[in-house]
Amino acid sequence: MKVRFTILFFIIFYAVGISQTERLSISWDNALKSTGGTSAIEMLNLNENLGSWTYQKQWITNGSINQNTTKLVNIQTENVPQEWLSLLDRKKLPAQVEVQFYASKARDVSYATIQLSPFILQNGIVKRVVSGDVVYAFAKAQSSQNTMLPITNSLLATGNFYKFYVEETGVHRISQSFLGSLGMNTNTIDPQKIKVYGYGGSPVPLLNSENTVFDLREIPVQVTGAQDGSFDSNDAILFYGESTRKYHEELDTHINPYADRSYYYITVDGANGQRIQPYTEPAGTQTTTFLTYDDYQFYEQDQVSLLKIGRRWFGERFSFENEQSFDFTFENVVAGQSAKLRVVTAATSESPTSFDILVNGASAGTISIPAISDIVPARGGELEIEVPISSSEVTVTLVYNNNGNPSSTGYLDFISLEVPSQLNGTGRQFDFRNSLAATQTGIGAYSFTNAQGYSQIWEVTDQTAIRAIALNDESAFTFKTILGTEREFVAVHPSDYYTPLRESGNTQVSNQNLKGTIFQGSNGIFQDIDYLMITGNTLLPQAERLAQYNRDFRNLNVKTVTLDQIYEEFGGGKPDIGAIRNFVRYVYENASSQANRLRYVCLFGDTSVDYKNRITDNNNVMPTFQTYDSFSLVNSFMSDDFYGALDPNEGTMAGSDKLDLAVGRI
Repeated sequence: MKVRFTILFFIIFYAVGISQTERLSISWDNALKSTGGTSAIEMLNLNENLGSWTYQKQWITNGSINQNTTKLVNIQTENVPQEWLSLLDRKKLPAQVEVQFYASKARDVSYATIQLSPFILQNGIVKRVVSGDVVYAFAKAQSSQNTMLPITNSLLATGNFYKFYVEETGVHRISQSFLGSLGMNTNTIDPQKIKVYGYGGSPVPLLNSENTVFDLREIPVQVTGAQDGSFDSNDAILFYGESTRKYHEELDTHINPYADRSYYYITVDGANGQRIQPYTEPAGTQTTTFLTYDDYQFYEQDQVSLLKIGRRWFGERFSFENEQSFDFTFENVVAGQSAKLRVVTAATSESPTSFDILVNGASAGTISIPAISDIVPARGGELEIEVPISSSEVTVTLVYNNNGNPSSTGYLDFISLEVPSQLNGTGRQFDFRNSLAATQTGIGAYSFTNAQGYSQIWEVTDQTAIRAIALNDESAFTFKTILGTEREFVAVHPSDYYTPLRESGNTQVSNQNLKGTIFQGSNGIFQDIDYLMITGNTLLPQAERLAQYNRDFRNLNVKTVTLDQIYEEFGGGKPDIGAIRNFVRYVYENASSQANRLRYVCLFGDTSVDYKNRITDNNNVMPTFQTYDSFSLVNSFMSDDFYGALDPNEGTMAGSDKLDLAVGRI
């Protein structure tokens, strides 16, 4: 009996030792009241977005929780009072409480966060969560690695680099005369040493873990006509350039919010450059042959910010002119197939309004937009539907119905169309892919017809690893590919290369080396950094004065850095808040020890909702993070905390993101 008791005691003790419980209690009393201009709903940690509600709670823990095994148990609910029902969209209420858990750290302090759907619909009755217990255990300890990002010299530290930009996505041709216009001495070029670098047109990813490259990437090129060892007037450099206008999935927009120009760098110094390699077809027999591709087109303009908060901008207004049409042309439409249509809109109206969507005059659907409120002064809505396509000309018409309220205004965010098209040559370069290739396994093939005049097919899925297939003026061509991922290709036509562009003035880039020198003290020896000050060129002298004060009177090692320097090395020459954050992270993670990590960041200069100076007298010296939500006075915000949330699972400014250092602004 004594032995049994001892074993039972050990089992109970062990179970208690590895599991923890946190009580969850939601006090709904007076939740609809407003105190001092602050909504009690906000104080309750309740968020509403397009009818979907979330509740959040966080607490300090002794370590990182295991998110996969954490559970919410003993959930207690009560019926929702009548005054709440008008705020809830019954169609969006789940039948069960939906819960997510997050583990995060603020420097050395661990936090756990729970997010849940506080309202549910069961047997036709709307209920809300009153209490529950979070049962969690700690995740297995991970071995800490002090330096995740190795200290290296910047690519721009030495050599002669020249900067240009592109406005289209596709194969570009760089001629000898273009290189001369950049200021390069074309008489001494060794063609083998030609190299092109860039980041592409997309913004830097928000999530820290998706940022693994902290310098310019080399883009493989194809050099034609330079077999004689010189680069002459008839020779050319072909490379695949990405513009800023493409679908950016993470931001749900086709327009880079920070920059309109996609920059690239070219040099003929140093080692030999990377070249586009031949495409290797997989061995074996294809099980699927694609005769069509998904031709994707969009219409989007950024002209107005509805609330002057958030990163979403909108284009056409629908008020007195309540009907507008937008034309698209698809050359190789497969008649009788269905296209994927997406229309994203918004409105400001005190009563519910709607958009009727027509395709070539036929009704495709309706977007219903709810009325605004004091907390949500703008609302959004969208339609995603398949529509039949019978001709190459597609007209999408939006008709705004203001529901009898003349003060209502509708706005268009964007229209996108993905149309099944025959894989036929058009006499021009075009990109192609088929989304079905990602849903299948094995080997597939693309069958390309009317291929006369096309010289190559490039696989451009990865801009840094482009592969080419040479064509021999065949009328039809078939090539094989591995299925299971969505691969993208370009049919290259020698009569239709895009032309890169140059900015006025000097295009040669000054050498710089933030990555290699930021930790160097006055004696050239490594020295940990306490304080970073980041600003534009105009305010640099004032920032340096403050930096010197902190050196003299607080004994801090302070470094001042300009935005242009950061953008060149960490953003591919484009303004980007992700580039700034990645630089801060580079400094933070390369300290000599955890105790000596960066502690302070000062952002020197004003900020604005407008990254691109569209607003009159805009003053966007030092940009900040803006939420995707751009409609709510609660959920929409701008925050400099983005620059201090540096753990791998942070960066999207989710409720679980925590500051690892102090961030301030002057």
